[in-house]
Amino acid sequence: MGMTMMTMLMFGARLTELYKKLQLVGSDAAEAQASKILAGLGFTKDIQVWETQSFSGGWRMRISLARALFVQPTFLLWMNQQTIFFELFSG
Repeated sequence: MGMTMMTMLMFGARLTELYKKLQLVGSDAAEAQASKILAGLGFTKDIQVWETQSFSGGWRMRISLARALFVQPTFLLWMNQQTIFFELFSG
């Protein structure tokens, strides 16, 4: 079953639209940015490729923090468990 010319044009237009969106969000630099964030949290290049399940709970918490930093939130709520204070950091 072959594609009609109209289907191929629609597919091409949609693909072009997706590539433009990826370019807008900087997908080409995503891996480097993630690596930089992880390195700042103590992950060496060697362990950055490990599966999440191979890390202990403390390291998984760092992974969660890296995930939050990667999406560049407009604010970050930090909970200090020892004193139960809330601090709000805004950018």
